[in-house]
Amino acid sequence: MQTLKCGMVALCLCVLASLQLGRAQEEVLPASLRVTVEPAAQLAINHKVIAEGTFFQVELPPNKTALLRLSRPGYVTEYRTIFPASAERCHEEFKLKPVQTPVLFRCNVPAKVLCDGQELGETPFSYFFSEPKAYRIVFRAAGYEDHAVRLNLESAQPQVMDVTLSSDSATLNVASVPSGATVLLNGVSRGVTPLTFERLKEGAHTVTLKMPSYYDYEQTVDLDAAEETTLNLRLRKLPSELTLESKPTGATIYINGLRHGQTPMTIKDLSEGTYAVRLECENHDTIIRSVLLKAGQKHTETYELVRQQGEVVVQTQPATVEVLLNGKKVATTHPKEPNSFTSADETLRLPLGEHVLTFQADGYATETRKVMVKRSGNEPIRLRLTFEPNFEVQTPSSIYRGVLIRQEQNGAITLELRPGFFRTFAAQEIRAARFWKAKNAPANH
Repeated sequence: MQTLKCGMVALCLCVLASLQLGRAQEEVLPASLRVTVEPAAQLAINHKVIAEGTFFQVELPPNKTALLRLSRPGYVTEYRTIFPASAERCHEEFKLKPVQTPVLFRCNVPAKVLCDGQELGETPFSYFFSEPKAYRIVFRAAGYEDHAVRLNLESAQPQVMDVTLSSDSATLNVASVPSGATVLLNGVSRGVTPLTFERLKEGAHTVTLKMPSYYDYEQTVDLDAAEETTLNLRLRKLPSELTLESKPTGATIYINGLRHGQTPMTIKDLSEGTYAVRLECENHDTIIRSVLLKAGQKHTETYELVRQQGEVVVQTQPATVEVLLNGKKVATTHPKEPNSFTSADETLRLPLGEHVLTFQADGYATETRKVMVKRSGNEPIRLRLTFEPNFEVQTPSSIYRGVLIRQEQNGAITLELRPGFFRTFAAQEIRAARFWKAKNAPANH
């Protein structure tokens, strides 16, 4: 019996030890929380202030809701709820937004408002400030004394800033002959004459007048407060410039009958008015033109001088022939009709006098003609070039000589065997092909 009791006690002790071991294994560990915030702020967890700064590292009981609060004066307070698990590592980032404070600016006159030297707007208007601090505000209007005031923003409560500026002004009247001149006051365009300035600050002011075709006028005037000053100004006209250009250059210039030089040329210091311009150039028609110049105008006249020419009609065989005048190409004849061997009439406009015309075409002998070109009554030129083969094709049955027209990638060759007669040789029928030139060549087989 005693032995049985001892065994029961031992069994109870073992069960109790097992229960304690299980509880130890199920022990709950705290969670780790890392918080970063910008800018530095106060952290509170479940309404308990932890610390102030930009970085926090705290432990939290697991499996429980935690309310995070980040606050800083002048910024919107942020809240966030988390529910960390056992041994969980949490990281929360915050970026606080500044509180915007509205301020209404008003003044007895339209005035510019400057904050710490930066213009915010013109009264009346509202402006939202995002940083709670002290600001230096300046109200400024032409003809009034600056008014500076300090604006302290410690909360987000709307504010009204109402200012009355004191007058410190003079009156200035500006007139000109002619009227309509642009007026700049201290470098800023303000309108056209006649013009009156009111509420100007006393002291020195620079008045500038600008008008097309007239010299600029500038004057500094000293103004006294509560006094009226009048400026009556007469503007002087600018001289004109006339630039004359011609094609070809080197034409002699006459203005109102007086010789001035040769093109290109710029004539300065001309008065406003109308001028008779005449240009003369050898072998070209004389040009006369009337030019109207306004005061201060810089005007350019360009003249296309017409060469004194005559017309010569040319017709060629073959139909496509290049025509050269004194070695320079001036025209190419074209077929009168499709596949025609004769060209249509080509009218050449040539300078007066004796010239050498050269006619050339592939496969034909080049020919030259001397012509005396007159204004009218020139004899037409009817020309047939001598055919000159330049290529030879040998087939199994014969040898063919003619003008090479084209060579295809597949080996085919097209020749003009005689004027206006063409033949294409397939690659398989060509035994040999070469460029060829000989005098007194025999006819094709």
